[in-house]
Amino acid sequence: MALVALPEGRRTTRAEDKERGGYAALAADPAFVLLFAASVLVAFIFAQQQTTLPLQVVRIVHLSRADFGLLIALNGLLVLALELPISSVTMRLPPRRTIALGFLLFGAGFGLTALAHNLQALLGTVAVWTFGEMISAPVAYAYLADIAPEHLRGRYQGVYELAWGVGGVAGPFVGAILFAWMPNSLWALCAGLGLGAAVLVLASPRRAPPGRTDMIVLPEIEPTTSTAPVESLPPTP
Repeated sequence: MALVALPEGRRTTRAEDKERGGYAALAADPAFVLLFAASVLVAFIFAQQQTTLPLQVVRIVHLSRADFGLLIALNGLLVLALELPISSVTMRLPPRRTIALGFLLFGAGFGLTALAHNLQALLGTVAVWTFGEMISAPVAYAYLADIAPEHLRGRYQGVYELAWGVGGVAGPFVGAILFAWMPNSLWALCAGLGLGAAVLVLASPRRAPPGRTDMIVLPEIEPTTSTAPVESLPPTP
């Protein structure tokens, strides 16, 4: 399907990379750098889903492994049922605010895990961070494509995926240490990281996508003066 349906795309030469910045352009782009940093924090939180969250469910709340399976199933069902309707709305909203809201909900959902002491409460926390996931993820990738120059879109997307790799590696390692020391400190950290990620996204510069404009500029029309005589109207009776 990819070979048949997807467009060919555009490749850059080494000369174009040197002329137009290449990877240096990514590092000099504050909107990309802040989104990258925010996504590292969110990836750290997301890594807890398959590492420390099951430990919380079984060892702290004293539920079964099957109950943890219900939590993950709820996440999948919500995404399957609501992702497209939600995206149809969020794609029309200001992207930075939408991404920030999603990241904030994502952190809040995991942070509320510390207060969830039964299956019903845990289902509620999963619903919160799942909505954060559905709100932020599609908009973040679309926003990334918008802020990237056309000849660097593939590079922006590729380097952006590294953020999820960094967070995905650090999350289980640091999360397990914090969970062994004090479980609630981990969930408090997740809430703080979600807030920090939202602040980073909101702090990014606001700008129109390359090659686009939010305003329609009409050509200037020079005023003309007519030299033709003006006929006088007949006097009114």
